[in-house]
Amino acid sequence: NIPIQDIKNYLQNRNLENFEQIIQEKAKECDRVIAETEKLKTSLQLSLKAIEKIRQTRLDQIQLNFQEEKLLYLSEFLSENMTMRDRIKILSRHNQTAFSPKHFKELTTGWIVNKEDFFTEKFNKTQQFFTPVSPSFSKKHSFTRPAGLYLTLRFEGTYYQKISAAFSKIENFMQRNHLNAMSDVYVFPLKNHWITEDLKTYINQISFQVESTDDMPTEPPQD
Repeated sequence: NIPIQDIKNYLQNRNLENFEQIIQEKAKECDRVIAETEKLKTSLQLSLKAIEKIRQTRLDQIQLNFQEEKLLYLSEFLSENMTMRDRIKILSRHNQTAFSPKHFKELTTGWIVNKEDFFTEKFNKTQQFFTPVSPSFSKKHSFTRPAGLYLTLRFEGTYYQKISAAFSKIENFMQRNHLNAMSDVYVFPLKNHWITEDLKTYINQISFQVESTDDMPTEPPQD
């Protein structure tokens, strides 16, 4: 697999040093091919991991768990008077950077709803788009979501059709367990139009940081 022209050049000037050079260059080329193949394999493994996560998803069950800090890549802010065309442009620019060949993602892009808007039932007011990224991802719009206690709910169906019912469940859970929201709300599609044509089988995840209003909780959270 050494190019014919390289062989021809070598035959015109054969010596130990030139022979070593042509072999070393071919070895470097092999290393590049191996690195690219390993990157591709990692991407495929991430996709398989995401598929398995979808299959194991527990629906309609509110979970409280401690989550480590996570680096997110954020889009530009969206304004209320922005047209759908402008929103799509912002999302497109965001994805072009977030999903570059050097930064393949296990997860897709979600959106952020301001805490005050969400808890006054203004569910459609998207503030920004976000994509979880690795620590090696270095862009000016990166944001470190802090570690802490997070409430998470996953439900089947589209966000806009199911969010009212999901909100009622979340609100009741927080009241019973004396919880306050501490962050904006992260909406994340685990299963969407890229995977299924059936809107009823979409899976969305809502997650936000919470804190207990009780100094000493006396019983575990109640679902």
